[in-house]
Amino acid sequence: MRSGLLAAVLLLGACSTCREPGPGPVTRGLLDLSDEARRAGVAPAGLASHQATLGRLASMARETRARIERGQHPVDALNHVVFEVRRFRRDVKDLSLESALLGRVLARRRGSCMGLGGLYLALGESLELPLGGVLVPGHFLVRHAGTRDVELLKRGRRMPRAWYRERYPVPERSTLYLRTLAAGESLAVFRYNLANELRARGRRRAALGHYRRVVATLPAFAEAWANLGLTLQELGRPAEAERAYLEARAANPRLEGLEHNLRVLRSRQP
Repeated sequence: MRSGLLAAVLLLGACSTCREPGPGPVTRGLLDLSDEARRAGVAPAGLASHQATLGRLASMARETRARIERGQHPVDALNHVVFEVRRFRRDVKDLSLESALLGRVLARRRGSCMGLGGLYLALGESLELPLGGVLVPGHFLVRHAGTRDVELLKRGRRMPRAWYRERYPVPERSTLYLRTLAAGESLAVFRYNLANELRARGRRRAALGHYRRVVATLPAFAEAWANLGLTLQELGRPAEAERAYLEARAANPRLEGLEHNLRVLRSRQP
């Protein structure tokens, strides 16, 4: 889950003529991450302004609210507006950080599972919908009211939990995967993508701090521990790298590539 990989907060009333409030904590967190990426030089300099981003988001929220008020299920209303009216598309080839940034997703009308997931979480926050992020190894989806999974790479279709277990290597005793994440936990998954982008560009020391913030919020996030270990290994800090790898193994013993990295690390120690 390089970069191709939120719970909603009550905000907006039903009055369609009321002034739009400012962004809630999830939307603000996504916008702040975009700012961090831009300042770090790993996001386009021409990233859409917050004002433009919020304007597009508010317009989509108004369209969705109108459909909900006419009796359509909130998820069906969101799917209709996002994929049919606004014609957003999934992006399964572009796994760069750009495909996950809220402003770019709104401007280009396409995104990765992370990008479309962030869009739904931001819309859910504006609409007072109980939407939360859900993580599986290598993938991100959204869940409504703790029961209805929303698969963004299939135009919001509801997929059974068994489908995710069959398709993705979900550890049986995981305390992280396939549960609804809190808002800060979902934002940590987006930060993980920023860390991956920094590391991919050789900015290992910058990536290190982001990985540490991610695992502090999500201590069972095996991929983040593994990438933290790899970064420490590349920085010549083998003892710390081994500890991080062992944390990754405890969280997900089946994580691809982990045992290989551990063997390489130990073979190079005196």
